[in-house]
Amino acid sequence: MRTFLRHIIDYLLPHTCCFCQKKTSRSAELCLTCESQLPRVKQACVVCGKATTHDFPICYACLKKPPPFDRTYVLFPYESLAANMITRLKFGHELRYAKILGQLMADFLINAWSNNPPIEMPECIIPVPLHPKRLKERGFNQSIEIARPIRERLHIPIELYAGHRIRDTQAQSSLPKAERKSNVMRAFMIDKNFHANHVAILDDVMTTGHTVLEFSRALRKQGVQKIDVWCCARA
Repeated sequence: MRTFLRHIIDYLLPHTCCFCQKKTSRSAELCLTCESQLPRVKQACVVCGKATTHDFPICYACLKKPPPFDRTYVLFPYESLAANMITRLKFGHELRYAKILGQLMADFLINAWSNNPPIEMPECIIPVPLHPKRLKERGFNQSIEIARPIRERLHIPIELYAGHRIRDTQAQSSLPKAERKSNVMRAFMIDKNFHANHVAILDDVMTTGHTVLEFSRALRKQGVQKIDVWCCARA
């Protein structure tokens, strides 16, 4: 009955693409034409997700000094339409882009796992937390909003209270590369009652990766054995 009503609503109130504004029969707010124009990751390190120019699955930096997380899944490079979506979500407060990004990430993960099935699924999704001051200013945590459609599709719970941002750090995007590591140092605390073996950290954008590195270190100290990183865009 619910599916039938959904079809009736879609017929009477057709969706429009968030970019080109053309009507689309898809339930997603992104038409196939615009989706096909989104940038794709051609070749990247399976550990840190950074673009590479060689066929070896792990980059030299990760071989030399492995990060505290195990694998990174990158939806898009941080450019063109993908960057536009994230900017409009975070700074334009256009929450429909969180839904679109979450749906695309879920599709991407399902496709990636069909080609290379994981031994075990993450027990929970942990969105990178914002400091309470930043959360109050913005009104929402974009990573949490992106996680919601993923939870619905993959049936993996979101853990909202596992991690806390205890330092009001500057926005990483506003700092030069050399200052980003110290900016997030000891910025996170994990709840002492949180216990899990395998988790997925969800972040909207990875640039230098220092935020995810620091958050992963905190999770490791709490006993987490395996950490995947899911990010919508990688710079």
